[in-house]
Amino acid sequence: MAAYRLLTTGRFDAPLETVYATTHNAPRWPGWWPGMQEVAAGDAHGINSVLRDVWQGRLPYQMVFEVRAIRIEKQAAMEGAKATGERRS
Repeated sequence: MAAYRLLTTGRFDAPLETVYATTHNAPRWPGWWPGMQEVAAGDAHGINSVLRDVWQGRLPYQMVFEVRAIRIEKQAAMEGAKATGERRS
């Protein structure tokens, strides 16, 4: 099976507190993140929480990913690892 690395970098014209509050609230991502259709979040405030994301881009199918949070530094960084995924028709 092929291995992939996905990196998302965003630039926001807003105060750091606002950006962190918005990006740390995973269930609301579909409201502002293009392509993101739904998020089922576990304990989105802690290490080892798992986020289940459904994406729909230009391809004629959805991609579903589960990502485990491994680092959360308030107003500095959020990092996930061990992503698994599948295609949904």
